[in-house]
Amino acid sequence: RHRLAHPAEVLPELVVHRRDPGLDLVQVRRQLLLHPLEISAHVLEVPAGLPKDLEQVFSEAVGCFETGSHVATVVLSGLFVEGLLAKTGAKGGRLVDMIKAAHESGVISPLGFHVATASRMLRNLGAHYSAELAKLKASDARLVLEMARKLASDVIASGTLKGT
Repeated sequence: RHRLAHPAEVLPELVVHRRDPGLDLVQVRRQLLLHPLEISAHVLEVPAGLPKDLEQVFSEAVGCFETGSHVATVVLSGLFVEGLLAKTGAKGGRLVDMIKAAHESGVISPLGFHVATASRMLRNLGAHYSAELAKLKASDARLVLEMARKLASDVIASGTLKGT
């Protein structure tokens, strides 16, 4: 499931987020040499055939997941689903309405309807403040990403996606 990466595989593309103003890049590299990073063997790939703007949103959601930003992952995944449905021509002022319209017009299957609905409900935790936000785990964020990816794959296969 996971493998340990040799630091030489990671260091050339090391990005350090400077949350700590006293952070020393040399010290970070030294720590990486002493303690290899654990990297997931399963990579969340961007579905082929997306318009560039949706590709970017999905990629950023994956980036948030990879850095442990679970709330941001869920929120961006929800924005991705909303953008995806908008680009199919699904009408509605709210995501719930867009999901219903996409289902009624045959853009998404009955399973896709339930996937989109579950994704929307989880996204609402992040779109509207809730105490549940602090309880989001990596598995929750991963589930929402996987649901968004599944929905995208289905919409791409339907041929209804505009702007690709």
